[in-house]
Amino acid sequence: MKKKYLLISAALCLLGPVLLKVDSYFPHIPEYMMALLTGLMIGAAVLFFLKSGGGILSKILVTVYTVLFAVVTIQGVYCNPYWNTYMNTEMEYVDILGQTLSYREAEKDIDYLMHYLKKDHPMFIDGVPEDVQQACEKAVQELKDEETITGIMLYRKVQNIVSVLGDAHTSGGVTQKMRHYLKDMHQKEKDGYQITAVNGIGLKELFREKEDLYCYETESRALSRMATDLITLEGLEFLDIDPDQVRYTFRNDTGEEKEAVYGTADFIPYEEYEAADVSDQDADEKPFVSYRIDVPGSLAILTLNECKNSEEYRTCLQEMFTEVKAENIRNVAVDLRENGGGNSMVANEFIRYLDVDTYKTGTHSWRRGPFTVGGGDGVCQNNIHSDLVFDGEVFVLTSADTFSSAMLFSEFIKDNHLGRIIGQPPGNAPSGYGEIAIFQLPNSKLYVQISTKKFMRADEKTEDKLVTPDILCDADKALETLYGEIGVPFG
Repeated sequence: MKKKYLLISAALCLLGPVLLKVDSYFPHIPEYMMALLTGLMIGAAVLFFLKSGGGILSKILVTVYTVLFAVVTIQGVYCNPYWNTYMNTEMEYVDILGQTLSYREAEKDIDYLMHYLKKDHPMFIDGVPEDVQQACEKAVQELKDEETITGIMLYRKVQNIVSVLGDAHTSGGVTQKMRHYLKDMHQKEKDGYQITAVNGIGLKELFREKEDLYCYETESRALSRMATDLITLEGLEFLDIDPDQVRYTFRNDTGEEKEAVYGTADFIPYEEYEAADVSDQDADEKPFVSYRIDVPGSLAILTLNECKNSEEYRTCLQEMFTEVKAENIRNVAVDLRENGGGNSMVANEFIRYLDVDTYKTGTHSWRRGPFTVGGGDGVCQNNIHSDLVFDGEVFVLTSADTFSSAMLFSEFIKDNHLGRIIGQPPGNAPSGYGEIAIFQLPNSKLYVQISTKKFMRADEKTEDKLVTPDILCDADKALETLYGEIGVPFG
């Protein structure tokens, strides 16, 4: 009898951590099931006390064992921002065009969104902000008044709610690969044309009408997101623009304008659209990191399009700085203009080649359910590559698409006076929110990403809300401006 209750207690306790691991790959386990499991753990321990007739030592061991695993299970669900998230597995996607939902399904999706905002976002630690609550109630009521609720309509309401936060990392979305793109947009861009108006409405005017659909900290970032929506079928529906007959105005660098009218049939799936974008050099996928050395200009340019602190990145850095030393290069630039973020450690790895013992990275507080956990003193000891240390001029090229960890890269360089920034301000603020957890709404299958950390800037004394470049210019002119700054002919 003693062994029976001991085995039951042990099995229930082990089941908690097993389910925590399972949820990281199959995130559909309700929280109440884990709370119930914890109750069963405690119940089994009580039964062991009452029925087993065990000695004091076995009772102490079962108590410690049960408390330990109960704490692990509860912490893993309620204090872990990644519970039920899609961080390690592919999400299930549906074609949002033509999708319809019942009011109850849509309401449950919004409830699901609000639950995880309240659980994980630092801004909700003391409850739901009043303006968010009002936006939520308005969205639910508007859905209730609709005869038919579409997936696109729910997507708009999700954005109406989360855009109130002013947090560029917290947003709803439709995966890029489920979209249909304007078939000849690649060719238009190659010919130097960009969209300046849709149906006769300029982009800035259109944005003023639609800004509650976007989560942003810089308007340039939001305009960039809207520009992408304007060339997709799903994006036009999202913006409530009829895709059956949409009139685009294009303009090139010389001011020449063209107009063209497109219909639904002119939008092609993502795979076809990507296949049509053949590089002038070759059709192979471009590496996320590369460099080139301009020996006559005494310039090395590292192009980093994704923040991946991988072996490939570290090897690329080492090879570049080896050549920089061998050729006595005096200027190093990092091009982050197309970098949307990733792992912030890429900046730390780069700084290892600079002649600085310590540098500031800022602090953060991390939401852990009902608690927040601090992020240290914000000072990093630099483990310098002493054999390849670089003491020349450092530049970073940025744009509105320089986002998240790429923004942090530019922040670390600027706030520690390690180099100069050229281009446009990055797409989010250094004192803001990030470190996202990704969820999928159960009925519509829309995804939402929610910030779990609040970041404080490295230079806490600055009044600058953005990482404002030392040399402001259009992002597409940043490289030319760099050459002018170091006094070398461009091209």
